[in-house]
Amino acid sequence: MNFYLSDGSQVVGPLSSDEALQFIKNQAIQTDKWQICDKSHVWKPLTAELTNLATGHGTQETRKRLFSESIGGNGDQSEIKQGLATLPEVLDLPGSVQHISQIRLILDSMWERQREKIISSIKNREPHESLSMNRKDLEAIKEKTHQHTLEFWKKSGVILEWIKELTWGEPHELGDYYFKFSDPDPGKRMSEAEQKLCRCEVDDIAGCYCFLAGDKYLYIGMTEKQDLCSRLLSGHKDKIFWKEADSMRILIPKNSKQTKRLERLLILRYDPVYNDSPGQKSSAADDCLELIENELTELFE
Repeated sequence: MNFYLSDGSQVVGPLSSDEALQFIKNQAIQTDKWQICDKSHVWKPLTAELTNLATGHGTQETRKRLFSESIGGNGDQSEIKQGLATLPEVLDLPGSVQHISQIRLILDSMWERQREKIISSIKNREPHESLSMNRKDLEAIKEKTHQHTLEFWKKSGVILEWIKELTWGEPHELGDYYFKFSDPDPGKRMSEAEQKLCRCEVDDIAGCYCFLAGDKYLYIGMTEKQDLCSRLLSGHKDKIFWKEADSMRILIPKNSKQTKRLERLLILRYDPVYNDSPGQKSSAADDCLELIENELTELFE
């Protein structure tokens, strides 16, 4: 069952019971000033309905945890988690819920259209003109869903989970290295990068590399061969990001065959400035995006 939340000035939803509880917790909302409704379209005081909400769909463990956290009244707008390379990753869980609700609205509208077309066939009538849709409309819906999905992954941390799954090492000691440049000269920075890679013993293996300026990713690249250091130095000599970057991040995949997948996820997550290519579309994210696109196409037919 889906739910909607409102404080009188805004409506949030549709949300599952777990997502509604997650939103209440992360927004630290005053439940006595909010209302909730389900498919009955009857608005009820949120405080009085929290117990019923906590017994809705979802795993029992998740419902109990979110319910206890939501009635505690604590939570921040944005949750800061430690990144894989000692870099802070700022997540926006309330914002991610908003994107999920938008995706639900899109899917609900497509399913409603399909349902009404079937009803029209049963009645031996032509579908109402409001149900008409052309290929251009479909592509616009696919693009909108695609963008909401990407934003959900970024704000919720799902892409970070996929990156972690592909990165070599145990959770407490991942093959993820980060260092700052100490010299502004590009030539000396290249020498410094070589020294750092050799010191970490990752100079002659496959991996991904990221050039950063502060927390902004300038360029993300990779090599599947056992030549990370030579690829980094010879393949990108005289590139502008050697001058603009102030730090570098290196990620080593569990298997060299997964290097392109890891690069693709990094590009999706960080939107590097100077990458001309989005990377090879072979990651878990791309599998999910393909599934969504196929389902939307079927609903269109």
